[in-house]
Amino acid sequence: MRTLVQNAFGMRRKQMRRVVRSLYALDAERADVVLGAAGIDPEVRPETLTPLQFVRLMSAAKRMSS
Repeated sequence: MRTLVQNAFGMRRKQMRRVVRSLYALDAERADVVLGAAGIDPEVRPETLTPLQFVRLMSAAKRMSS
């Protein structure tokens, strides 16, 4: 979790679609699926997410990689 948050804030001026694509090596379509599963708008920036949204993102990413 800590790594996810630190890496996301390292790209805080990027939209979450780009952050997820970079962190999980996904294409835009798969990144949108992960973000949708987490209930996160792909166009928001990391600094607008709540801690709960980061938890949901991590869980959704794990489910998609399994």
